Amino acid sequence: MKKGQAFVHTVDARAIGAGTEHSPLKSRWPWGTTAILLLVAMVALGGLLWFFQQRHADQWSSTMIGMTGVSALLLLGIVLAASGWKRGVNRARQSEAALAQSEQQYRMLVENQSDLMVEADMDHRLIFVSQSYCRTFGKSEDELLGTRFFPLIHPGDRDLTADSLKKALSPPYTSEHDDRAMTVDGWRWFHWAINCVLDAKGDVTSIIGVGRDITERKEAQLALADSEQRFRKLYEQSPLGYQSLDIDGNILEVNPAWLEMLDYDSDQVIGKNFCDYLTHEHKSLFAERFLKFKASGEIQGAEFQMIRRDGQRVLVAIDGKVGYDSKGNFKQTHCMLRDITDARKAEMQERELDDKIQQAQKLESLRVLAGGVAHDFNNLLTIILGNADLAIRGLDEDSTMRESLEEIRVAGKRASALSLQMLAYSGRGALNIQAMDLARHLVDRQPLLRAAAPSRITMEFRGMEDLPRVKADPSQIRQVLVNLVTNAAEAFDGGHGSISVSAGVMQADSQYLAACPHDHDIRAGEFVYFEIADDGPGMDAETLGRVFDPFFSTKFPGRGLGLAASQGIVRGHKGTIRMTSTAGKGTTVRVLLPVLEQVCEQVDAEHKPTQQIAIESDDKAETILVVDDEGSLLRIVRASFEEDGMEVLLASDGIEALQVFRKHLDRIDLVLLDLTMPRMSGVEVLDEMQKICPDVLVLLTSGFSEEEVMDRLADRNVAGFVQKPIQFHALRERVRKIIRHRADKVNQTTAT
Repeated sequence: MKKGQAFVHTVDARAIGAGTEHSPLKSRWPWGTTAILLLVAMVALGGLLWFFQQRHADQWSSTMIGMTGVSALLLLGIVLAASGWKRGVNRARQSEAALAQSEQQYRMLVENQSDLMVEADMDHRLIFVSQSYCRTFGKSEDELLGTRFFPLIHPGDRDLTADSLKKALSPPYTSEHDDRAMTVDGWRWFHWAINCVLDAKGDVTSIIGVGRDITERKEAQLALADSEQRFRKLYEQSPLGYQSLDIDGNILEVNPAWLEMLDYDSDQVIGKNFCDYLTHEHKSLFAERFLKFKASGEIQGAEFQMIRRDGQRVLVAIDGKVGYDSKGNFKQTHCMLRDITDARKAEMQERELDDKIQQAQKLESLRVLAGGVAHDFNNLLTIILGNADLAIRGLDEDSTMRESLEEIRVAGKRASALSLQMLAYSGRGALNIQAMDLARHLVDRQPLLRAAAPSRITMEFRGMEDLPRVKADPSQIRQVLVNLVTNAAEAFDGGHGSISVSAGVMQADSQYLAACPHDHDIRAGEFVYFEIADDGPGMDAETLGRVFDPFFSTKFPGRGLGLAASQGIVRGHKGTIRMTSTAGKGTTVRVLLPVLEQVCEQVDAEHKPTQQIAIESDDKAETILVVDDEGSLLRIVRASFEEDGMEVLLASDGIEALQVFRKHLDRIDLVLLDLTMPRMSGVEVLDEMQKICPDVLVLLTSGFSEEEVMDRLADRNVAGFVQKPIQFHALRERVRKIIRHRADKVNQTTAT
């Protein structure tokens, strides 16, 4: 049944019901009255005939004939009228029967349908209710008739219902609305179709309504509306951008996050093609991927460079699906956009940090290896140089063996220089730190630097004005300068070119320092720098990334420690090196050293002067305890000191050294102690000896640098430090001087 049909039938049924009160079937034909009328008519006719006979006797015959005809006609009319009336009565009876049958059918229809049907007067009192209405509200017809229906309606819907009824009172006298009502099953939703009943004057006499239970549909609609509202809220407040494109890639819709991401207004975007907001190199990429997107129906993690209104680039990742119509045809896309610009930068920074950490770990491993090799190498060189020195001292001046032994000693010294480079790379090289005028140093070293480059290379020096002082080791800085100039000259590979050497002052922030290959903390601030630039062939990015690796070289095998050693030296000065290069355009190397005010505190802490006890003795033979795990070195030291009239006691490890020390404590003038030994380290031996005799003179020796050793032993009193490989002549002189100086101080104290 269509909406409103039940209401129309009800109106018709009521109209028919009202008409039966005036139906012809409610009365019968008035036969008594008809008989009386016929009798009166006959008497009147007889009287009329008698009167006419008395007055017109001569015409009686003809008059009689006329009157008889009139009477016959009159009787015939009465008979015919009675017959027609009877037929009318029969037809009325048939119509009444049909109307009654129709009314019965409509009543059965109203009472048996599920839709609710009511009629109310102008005061909203019920004057008719269907059985379905009674069942729905759990009340009988008698209980409902005469009551108002508004109390059954949900309070939140009563204003809406009142407005709908008010609307129905005006043409076209209909309205529709939804409201909730309290039924036997609780609150239920109903859809009502309202129509008004009009009288003959066109005035509204009552209101008829047809209602249908739409609870399930309404709840589904409300759930859908709630879902749409939640998704709309998510759409509008989402931190992710949303866009919808048509089949040609034109923008149909974007959310506020999309607009905020690119700093556009909605009217600047809607209808434009998505490619309009991509960088040039990504337009063709999008066209290719959009075709695949439409074909596959989805896209995941596609990255594109977009352009903000201010020209900045934004990297976005797009995920989405294609929406289809009911026929399965492409309708539009639904895509989410994530701004991954910062995330990608963070990933790159993390990757760079990981690379730096790996590089630092690799370099640290190499430095540890280089330091260990240098230490062992120095031990071996000590033995070689010591034996060569002993052999030379035992030869005549004209001996043919002297020249060979001198060459051995020279080669050993060169090997010692290589060892120092390895220590420099490891950051363990010896530093003679002092306040240094870098500009003056560069001016003084110009001849040396010119000699480091072939004559075909033009050298230029500039920017050598007064510069802030730095705290540095001049010899080490000279080594760095020579290494860098030599490296630049060799890059020309026999060709012509120019090298410029310059210096200056700069402020280096953390961002600038982050691009420098260092693995230690460097504070941003003011730096003095010197720079070596060439116009040679330059390097590609891969080569540039390896130039500071030890023994890496683009020249010929066997070279490659120069830059690595230079980096180690600069690291030891709390500085850094920045190198830039482009293939075919040359290379620039800038060495940064912190100004004096910045390094004083750091360098002073790392290069404290050794607390030495300097003594001398009387003319008695000095007794030296030599502690070292190298047997060959012990024999050489013993022979070297005994040649000078000294008595030498030997110990091959720390435990033996303590035993000898306790046994000959009153005889020992000085202990020559190696720091790296098995069973018991040199530091442990030193501590035990100072417990036994706090005033003991200990001269330390090691293959590592003095700075590294003394940094660990800054709180202990030692007579000094000797770095391997040992120069025995210098060692003997130093030992004698220390012992004699002690004796002089003792004598002065005794005399006082």
